Amino acid sequence: MKRIFLFSFVILILSQISYAQENQLRTINEVVYSIYKPWDEEKLNTKIPANLLRDDIDLFVKTIEEIGVNPYINITKDSFYREINLLKRKIDKPLTRREFIELIVPIASDLKLSHTLVKPDWWVYKSIFDKKGGTYLPVDIKISDNRLIVDKDYSSSHLTEGDEIISINNIKSKTLIDSLLRYSTSSTQHSRLMDVQTDFSLLLWWVYDISSPFKIETKKAVYSIGGKPSAELDKLKNVGTIERTEYRQYEYTPIDEATSKLTFRDFAIKDTVRYLRFLDSVFYQLKAHPVQNLIIDVRDNEGGNFYSLEVVKYLYDKPFKASSKMYHKKSKFAEDFFLLVLYPEDRDNPIMRKLVSNCFGSCEAEHDYGQWYECDNEFSFPKPDSIRFKGNLFVLSDNKTNSAAVDFVVCIKDYSIGKIIGTETNQSPSNDANGCYFVLPHSNVIAMGATNYAIRPNGDPSTTRGVIPDYEVTQVKKNTEKGIDTVMDFTMKLIKNKN
Repeated sequence: MKRIFLFSFVILILSQISYAQENQLRTINEVVYSIYKPWDEEKLNTKIPANLLRDDIDLFVKTIEEIGVNPYINITKDSFYREINLLKRKIDKPLTRREFIELIVPIASDLKLSHTLVKPDWWVYKSIFDKKGGTYLPVDIKISDNRLIVDKDYSSSHLTEGDEIISINNIKSKTLIDSLLRYSTSSTQHSRLMDVQTDFSLLLWWVYDISSPFKIETKKAVYSIGGKPSAELDKLKNVGTIERTEYRQYEYTPIDEATSKLTFRDFAIKDTVRYLRFLDSVFYQLKAHPVQNLIIDVRDNEGGNFYSLEVVKYLYDKPFKASSKMYHKKSKFAEDFFLLVLYPEDRDNPIMRKLVSNCFGSCEAEHDYGQWYECDNEFSFPKPDSIRFKGNLFVLSDNKTNSAAVDFVVCIKDYSIGKIIGTETNQSPSNDANGCYFVLPHSNVIAMGATNYAIRPNGDPSTTRGVIPDYEVTQVKKNTEKGIDTVMDFTMKLIKNKN
């Protein structure tokens, strides 16, 4: 489950307009909140007529088909329509927003796409729940072979690490896993499992409305566990983690004479001049010393724009493509949304409007609204030898590495530029892209559809897995409590042992 819904999918237009003046671009927050109604807590429990909710469902389907190349790459259109029709028949009486969200999110998630979905705004309801003293299950779990395993108990019950949980409040573990998976908006089975594993306590409350006390049945005993407030639980879980007083989008850190580290926490680059100067400066330093080993950390990086590919230019010695094929769908609906990224005074400017049109591909002028097509995918070219890094490269990824960060990782993988260490990325490198937000008007629920479909550089169209690391390494909880980064520790040992 993504904590931030506006920055996870930064649309392609950002990378187009970033070549223009920086002050001519509205933020994604501004754009989305310009079409999103302000919240009124008193109205959250208002019942919405069933016919209006069915209209919202129809609008979701109509919109993703209008703007998307093919929303049905992972599910047949007939089977999706059957689910939609069943859902509409099920809604035969007025529902609250939350009741509606709980019904539509799993159906939209069955598309298994990364930029076509309905966003469950659970944080609005969580805030109210927390204010009223709501509590959550104080247990971290792991999912293994469709079983719930105790990873860490923060209560006084002292569940043993490694114990298998048979049921919670008489709901069998397999039932819990299967139902919670449907509320993840990630696109691959692995990333969905990781979402459920990471946000299990939160999802348990959101989906089942289970609060304290919790009846936990393990193979050894049955426990009654009191819940803990969100703030207290977060504090317990963050023991041993390093708190940053300042968020740095990217930074360079020398480790020793032979090894340095580059960290990119997101690729939503706004100040492109500063960013490109930073990259030049870093790679000149690497060349001047010279550094033999470079670690690039894109863990927790939820994406941004394709300035992630600028980094590849300093690492690879041949022209390259971020995807072997790129398909586009041109629509008036998506064009109108992308125009919102421009300030009103720029929307009649032909140059700025051309930048919006470029979001539909370099050959968009040859095609009419409603058509999907393939544009020739342009090569990116490497930096000169004088600045390009030629040493050993190690890239750290995890299940939160998403969108533009996956574009970077898959180039490292498919062009054999370096070794990837950590865990599978959040989304598949072959997937839908360039998300266009819209609001379901009667329920005021945020949805998204994609206008592009990309296939990874090696030509594999499969969407079932993220980028698989060369060395699979997961963070060990005991190391976290000691302030030890398991993945970095493994990487440094790998370097010491000369790979």
